Amino acid sequence: MNESLNDPVGGRGSVPEAIAIAFRHPSFLPVMLILAATVVVLVAIRLSAPILNPLFFAVVLTLLIRSISKPYSSVCNSRTSTFAT
Repeated sequence: MNESLNDPVGGRGSVPEAIAIAFRHPSFLPVMLILAATVVVLVAIRLSAPILNPLFFAVVLTLLIRSISKPYSSVCNSRTSTFAT
């Protein structure tokens, strides 16, 4: 009888057609999965805060002290090498 316009010959379509159909009819499942994953990540960050806060503070403090003392380390090294020779 009359074939559907969406049904290609032989019942097999191309990949671009399938992608176009998928984008035309958005599913609720991927949206919910993304929201659930976001909630899980945010809860994990919130629960790990007592461990991560001191760790991040130590890293920032180390980088700060290292960047402040780095310019003076070359001055100190040049003085000791002058006295050593």
